Amino acid sequence: MIALATTFDRRALLGPQALIDRSVELLQRADVPDGRGALVIDAQLDAGPTPRSDRLDGLIAILEKVKTIPVLAVEAPSGLAGRPALASLDKEESRLAVLDVEATLRRASALGARYVVLRLGWVEGARRDWLYARDRFLRAQLGRPLADQLRAARDRVAPGHVDRARSALDRLCRVADSLGTILLVKNGQRYVELPSAPEWTSLAQDLAGAPIAGLFDRPAAHLPALMGFTAPAIAAAAFAGPVRYAGDACGAIAALPLGHGELGPEPSEPAREDAHVVFRPWPQLDEDEVVLGLRRLVSAPRG
Repeated sequence: MIALATTFDRRALLGPQALIDRSVELLQRADVPDGRGALVIDAQLDAGPTPRSDRLDGLIAILEKVKTIPVLAVEAPSGLAGRPALASLDKEESRLAVLDVEATLRRASALGARYVVLRLGWVEGARRDWLYARDRFLRAQLGRPLADQLRAARDRVAPGHVDRARSALDRLCRVADSLGTILLVKNGQRYVELPSAPEWTSLAQDLAGAPIAGLFDRPAAHLPALMGFTAPAIAAAAFAGPVRYAGDACGAIAALPLGHGELGPEPSEPAREDAHVVFRPWPQLDEDEVVLGLRRLVSAPRG
């Protein structure tokens, strides 16, 4: 499948039917072959001054009746700004995040979506370090020794978060199994996000046999590589799974059409040949740029 994420709609805020119609139109304009186009519902579809679910509920109501376009995956809100995180050291926050993801799993099941995408959250003890690291990077003062020092400081305080995430994921895997869905854990764009490649490798081993896999977000992997924290090939190998977020990136801007950023027109990282490919466009792209991003995936589906 070649899927379009609803991030393209963050400015227009189309109603449910209009969003479906526009998604179909963009996939058709990009010459995505019949039967291969799909939709990914991004975690901020219902975002606003206060969290709301009317657009998502509207989508579910429409697509349950008429399967206009398949839904490949739904993103859960865990770990987004202002939303509870699965890996939080605060038990109540982690519990609320689990409930949020369980609700997303039920919605995904109602939509016929096979996958639910997860973010685990931040390493809270290193959150302030991110502001310092970003400042040093923007001033061209973040060299390898300082990056190594910051990453080591993050890793020292991360184990408690990883343990909390392991417990939450164990529970969520049981729910996912009962609904016939698969959880996907994606790599983060900031080095203080969870999990790192080694942390995910450990979690995946502990949860072997459960309905959970990695998701490599190629554009998101660019910034930590640029800052000297994690090589894209390491992230790609650790998070490779049945779905891949594709595209190009420029600094912290992700995702752009392939060949329109700093990564180049073709991916250099290893990828699963059978992975579904998703273009999750940067919300500031116009519709012609979204079509171009999709069209590049038609000719380079591993991108």
